[in-house]
Amino acid sequence: MDDTTIEEWKSKQEEVDFNGLESIKHAYHELHSNSFIFYKAYRNLWKDFKKLSKDHKELEKALDAKADSSLDESTQMCNSYVTLKNKRD
Repeated sequence: MDDTTIEEWKSKQEEVDFNGLESIKHAYHELHSNSFIFYKAYRNLWKDFKKLSKDHKELEKALDAKADSSLDESTQMCNSYVTLKNKRD
């Protein structure tokens, strides 16, 4: 779908003559076509959002795992330092 501003969209709009049957049919078909385009765009955005949410959760888990391992390493280093210090004293 094209990226258009509201001003560009408004400039492309046509006046609908509600007195003519062909004009009403044309407006209806255009509206129906546009609603399908919006539906497809919405569906694609929804899929992208779900994928991004899943990726975000996976990254959070990986970050938490990395933080936990770093904390474990820091704790081990502190314990080793305390043990060495106690041996020296």
